[in-house]
Amino acid sequence: MRFLLCIGTRPEAIKMLPLAIELRKRIGNDIQICFSGQHREMAVEVFEYFGISPDICFNTMEKSQSLMELNIKLLKNFDVVIKEKMPETVIVHGDTATAFCASLAAFYNGVKVAHVEAGLRTFNARDPFPEELYRVSIDAISEYHFAPTSASCVNLEKEGRKSINTVGNTVIDALRYTVSEKYGSPFLKLANGRKILLITMHRRESIGARMRSALLGVKDILVERKDMLAILPSHVNPLVREVIFDVFQDIKNIKICDPLPIRDFHNILANPTNHILRK
Repeated sequence: MRFLLCIGTRPEAIKMLPLAIELRKRIGNDIQICFSGQHREMAVEVFEYFGISPDICFNTMEKSQSLMELNIKLLKNFDVVIKEKMPETVIVHGDTATAFCASLAAFYNGVKVAHVEAGLRTFNARDPFPEELYRVSIDAISEYHFAPTSASCVNLEKEGRKSINTVGNTVIDALRYTVSEKYGSPFLKLANGRKILLITMHRRESIGARMRSALLGVKDILVERKDMLAILPSHVNPLVREVIFDVFQDIKNIKICDPLPIRDFHNILANPTNHILRK
C-alpha cells in the first residue's frame, strides 16, 4: 500500500512526524512525505528535530498572498504530485489549507483520504475562519476518520461518516519525543522560582480588537501578579507583533521572544509551575 502524507504547517509537522516515523518502521518506503511549505521556516525546524526530510517540497508562500491564491497554488501542486505518484491513500491532518487542498486533489483523482484529527467542530463556518470549513469539507471527502476524542467521534457519527476510529491526539506522541525531565531552559532559569504563564496568541480571527482585548486582560494579571513571569513566543505576523509590543511595552515580568523551537516550547509547557493561555 502506498501512502502520501501531506504536511504544510508547523502544527501539522509536530503532530504528523511521529506518525510518519511509525509508518516508516512498518511499511518502509511505501510512504512518502510531501511538504507544501505553508510554514516553511517554522516547519523546517520540526523536520530537522525529528530527523526527517520530505520527499517532495513545494514553494508555496508569497508575500501578501490571499487565501484564494494559496488554495489555487496548493490544489494545482497536489494535483500534479498525486497524478505522478498515484498513492492508494493520502493522509492529512487537521484543518489547514494544505490538508484541504491535498484532500480535494485526492478526491478529484479517485484517491482515498485518511483524516487525522477528524471531527472537530465549532458549528460556525466563520469561527475559526477558514479552518472550520476546511475540516468539515475534509471529513466529507475522507474514507478514513481518526478522531482525537469521543466527542469528535460523535460529531462524525451524526454526520453519517463511516470508518471512524477514536485514537487520541498525536501531539501526545510528539511530546514523548521532546519532553525530558533533565531538560534545562534559560526561560526556566529566568523565572527563578516564579510561576510561568505561557501564552500563544496568533489566530487570524483574533487579530485586531479581539487580540488587544485579550492581551490587555493578561496585562492586568501581570501588573497584579509580580510573582509570575509570562513567556510569549510572538508569531512572525507583523500585525500580531505590533499589538503585542504595544500592549506590553511597560511590563517587566514578561518575556516576548521569537517562536520557540519545539523542544523548548514542549518542555516549558510540561513544567509543573506553568499556566497556559492560548488563542
